[in-house]
Amino acid sequence: MLGRVLIPHLQRHYTLTDFLHGFYYTWDKSTNRVTRVARRDINIARALQAGNTCYLAFQMYALISLPAKPLDKIIPILSSLIYLSGMGFGYEWSPDGSIIQLINVIIGAGQIAGGKFKSAPPEKNVEQLINVIGVLVKWTEIILPVATGVMVFLFPCKLPFLGSAIFSKVTCEKSLLDACAWLICARIGLAVFEAKQQVHMILVGAQYAIFTLMMGCIHLWGVLGEVCDVINVPFCTKYRQAQVLEQLLNSCTRSRIFPIFAATVPAFQIITAYACVKHYDDMEMTHLIAIFLTMLDSTVFNLVLFVGSGKLYEKGGAYLMGRMRRARGKIETKFVKSLTPLKIRFGSSFVDGLTALRVQHFCSIKIVDLLLLL
Repeated sequence: MLGRVLIPHLQRHYTLTDFLHGFYYTWDKSTNRVTRVARRDINIARALQAGNTCYLAFQMYALISLPAKPLDKIIPILSSLIYLSGMGFGYEWSPDGSIIQLINVIIGAGQIAGGKFKSAPPEKNVEQLINVIGVLVKWTEIILPVATGVMVFLFPCKLPFLGSAIFSKVTCEKSLLDACAWLICARIGLAVFEAKQQVHMILVGAQYAIFTLMMGCIHLWGVLGEVCDVINVPFCTKYRQAQVLEQLLNSCTRSRIFPIFAATVPAFQIITAYACVKHYDDMEMTHLIAIFLTMLDSTVFNLVLFVGSGKLYEKGGAYLMGRMRRARGKIETKFVKSLTPLKIRFGSSFVDGLTALRVQHFCSIKIVDLLLLL
């Protein structure tokens, strides 16, 4: 089942969050379940949330002072967008019990007594998909912070980072060879601070966008597959279970997580694709690698979530239509009519079969617009 593949990625994720502190969720090694952190860590998370909000406001203000050259805007805009998405995903005052319940339902599916799993493994393509997503998240947690730290160390006054508000113009113009010992130490401190902030925002995004929203959709796909593809499965009970899981997933993601994902991840795809096409020969190698990885992440995550959510809706609708044709008697017909296809909702809307195409069409048009206009 899905938990067999997902648990190693969750353990690695929560090992990092426990080391860095400032997160609402942790891994209970005794039960192999996600749980809320201690009260002290909740207070740390709230304090960091307030501080990150102020820093995000500073970055938004700094973006106004950016030069007009498009190449100079790419890194600052991406950095601010990472902060904006991370703050949006994790903007809650305390641990959400429904998120804990959802993740534990996912990792507990297929388990038997003693914490062991049933012999039936997940589908091969699902296992490969989860591992690919896990590898992308792992390398993103390494490459983006390292690239940001190196950039801040070499260019400490680059907007919209904190060094631009600390150092004077004369200090900023000094090269690394001419810098004194305290200035080098200050550069190292700022580089570590910015790298740590990047790791924090990426971990927040992974918690909510990957391990809650995306893995919830993949698990719901597996549950629906048990109803649609397996013979001699009790229709009433199993489909109702899928609907309960759908409601649980939507209660976690509908109002905040999915709308922020739908707003920010396509923006990442648009900006990074434009940068890779237009300015690949003008950027430094560290910038290019970080931007290319961000483009790869955003494209894969966009396709996986929107295509998968649309397939859920289509598969559920096709299955109910088939059940309607095979219904016997008025009672069964009315019961099937009362059921609806599974819908992954964001705000007042939901993902259908054409949503992924619309999103990619929108991204393609905006990339072309940027290439032609800038």
